[in-house]
Amino acid sequence: MKKVLRNTNRSGILIVEAVISIALFVVFAAGAVYFMTAALLTSRTVMGHTTAATYVQEGIEAVQSIDRAAWNNLADSPDSTYGLELNGNVWTLVAEPDNPNGDTRYTRTIVISDAYRDGNNNPSDNNTDTFDPHTRKVTVT
Repeated sequence: MKKVLRNTNRSGILIVEAVISIALFVVFAAGAVYFMTAALLTSRTVMGHTTAATYVQEGIEAVQSIDRAAWNNLADSPDSTYGLELNGNVWTLVAEPDNPNGDTRYTRTIVISDAYRDGNNNPSDNNTDTFDPHTRKVTVT
């Protein structure tokens, strides 16, 4: 009769399995945390860019509103840097760049300058072209 010897001591193998399982869990958990953090930072960056673009669009619309209400408010403005202020329902230019909605992370700047036209009567950034006294160049940042 043959005796079959069995290894009944599995405690060493269980420890190795436990260590490998814990190591795999730590690697996957660290990866998940890294990707969630990266996604959160990307989301915050995109939200900041969207907010800035919204403030610029609001500035463009405010200048158009000022233009429609009284062209001379823009036409007679010296070449300079301005901000915006909302008084009731009316936008006005102010002497300094503004912080939209009191948000100090953003500064809105309105630059009003002379406009020029090239030989084809297209707007031009070259101040050696023909000066257009009936047009003002407005840049919102």
